[in-house]
Amino acid sequence: MTRRYGTGKVKHDTVRHVYRARWKDETGKEHSKSFPLSPKGYADANEFLDSLNLQKKQGFSVGTAKTLGEAITELFEIEKQVRPGYRQSSRTRDVQAAEKLATLSSIPLDRLTDDDINSLYNKMRNGEKPFHKKYAPSTIKKTHIILKAVFKRACRGKNRLSYNPMDSVSCPQIPESEADFYTDSDLEKIFAGLDFIANNKYNGSQHNYSIFFRLLATNGLRVGEACALMWEDINWDNRTISIKRSWDKTRRCFNPPKTKRGFRTLQVFSDKVWSYLLEHRQKSGLIFHTRNDLPLGYTNIKDTLKKAKDISGVNHGNIHSFRHTAITNWLYQNNGNILEAADMAGHKDPTVTATIYRHVLQEINAKNQTKYRCA
Repeated sequence: MTRRYGTGKVKHDTVRHVYRARWKDETGKEHSKSFPLSPKGYADANEFLDSLNLQKKQGFSVGTAKTLGEAITELFEIEKQVRPGYRQSSRTRDVQAAEKLATLSSIPLDRLTDDDINSLYNKMRNGEKPFHKKYAPSTIKKTHIILKAVFKRACRGKNRLSYNPMDSVSCPQIPESEADFYTDSDLEKIFAGLDFIANNKYNGSQHNYSIFFRLLATNGLRVGEACALMWEDINWDNRTISIKRSWDKTRRCFNPPKTKRGFRTLQVFSDKVWSYLLEHRQKSGLIFHTRNDLPLGYTNIKDTLKKAKDISGVNHGNIHSFRHTAITNWLYQNNGNILEAADMAGHKDPTVTATIYRHVLQEINAKNQTKYRCA
């Protein structure tokens, strides 16, 4: 299809094997957009240019900025290059959050308004089309963070946008909730259920999950960190374990811990865990593994916990509650020492610990105030 100068043209990109629609904006700057190398792709490219020309005749901008979809793709590629610690699991969550923006992805950044974004948030919140379910504020917030990062980049540099719609869009508020942890009575019942599973090989189980969960409940490890523990990580003289890696259940590979402070050395507090490690001591390899010497599967861990809770009658909490339990107990035993608790947890910053366990710190402060009044 031949077009007059300024109205754009469609060319076959022999390098990338796509059809590429090219056009110029009002300032003379050239732009391009790729389409599949197929008859439909060629027709879509020409239809796209026709729509731009119609907008131009009606007095609208013809896209002096890249589209939202292109900007998101570019953002992810840059994050991958400049952040060596950008974990695949984090990237997967970011991509899932970006997928919620599919209806806005073809709109150039300079034509995207705050009304468009607020309308999208309302549809996500209410489960309206094109969404098939209602999304929690935490999910909408992840999408908001990506949009904010995209427009922050777009408002910098030589060809920066003059207007940032995110300045007029408020971040969805996530309702505050207390970290769910197990009481001593809950742990006693759950461990009894896990011991029953281990002793009776309940439903084909071949692993002593009781030791695995005791380690989570006493040392506050993340599940991925516990799955990645190796015998070489144990200091037998000092009774410590070093956290050096984490198992990525999505990509099924080892990654560095979640944060830089995730690299840490912890005392093994539980006598039962230490006795088990001494009894099964080996020179190398994974401490917790399958028959094929692979890390334990997350689904099996979750199913085993569910069986133990069904046996014990504990009807609250999840896998991460063991970590909450360990950190909560640590705070109570150390009079709310937030810095040491953050080091134990491997949190990026002590403020993260203070935010998650605010209710624990408030209770400790209240007890201290009462004690000082009575002094």
